[in-house]
Amino acid sequence: MTNTAEIQTDGINVYVTAKIQANPIGKVALTLLNIGLVTFYIWFMSTLEPAETGKMLIPVVLMFGAFIYLPWRYWFWNFYGKEHITINTKTLTSFNDYGIVQTNSKTIPHFQLATTYEFVQVLNEKQCGRLHFISYDPETNLPEEIYQTTILLTKNDLDKIREFITSVFDNEQLNKQQFSAN
Repeated sequence: MTNTAEIQTDGINVYVTAKIQANPIGKVALTLLNIGLVTFYIWFMSTLEPAETGKMLIPVVLMFGAFIYLPWRYWFWNFYGKEHITINTKTLTSFNDYGIVQTNSKTIPHFQLATTYEFVQVLNEKQCGRLHFISYDPETNLPEEIYQTTILLTKNDLDKIREFITSVFDNEQLNKQQFSAN
């Protein structure tokens, strides 16, 4: 399966919504694993004596995180995962959508934004990879990676994102040249 991306621009921002397309066999295996972990957790909790519950509070909470929270978060990501990115000439904003829960939106300012492509693998005879966003320090001009896409996208989608980013920067440059306040 190939992940999909909806890429749009309004001339000021580039909007990218990437959706994960996990393998159906992997989804079934992950579902069975999660059901097994929940079953084990419930069985374990039912075997505890009421007097032991107080002593076992910390291990029980840690087990809940290890057996329930982390695997189910991964399950929701593989079934409903979306990565939302908004790029403009000043900032990059991103958040992940797990279907029922979204991460907090993170806005990262940048200076002289650049992108690089990282090839990761071939899926369905298409090159897939990640887009890395780089900002240059205004004082030292040293590059610093500020973000990389989470979901693997086809090279064509990544090239389209780069093309739209270039057009947004070109539009801003044209608007600055056309307006002059005396």
